[in-house]
Amino acid sequence: MRYLKCRACKTRQRPDFSQGIDIQALLGDFVRSYLRQAPAHTAGNKTQAASLLGLKSQQPLSNWMEKYDID
Repeated sequence: MRYLKCRACKTRQRPDFSQGIDIQALLGDFVRSYLRQAPAHTAGNKTQAASLLGLKSQQPLSNWMEKYDID
């Protein structure tokens, strides 16, 4: 099994909880990172990219990419 690195997770800084955090934005960054990397690792093959991400087919991948506005 190949693993992808989360580019959004590179910083090891802990958030300043005293000011609150935007968990939805953090999760969105995390998801976008993987949605961009998977097709790049499969030369644009969405079926293989979906498999890397643990999805059953390319359709859910396409749905996620549309939701997060990724081409």
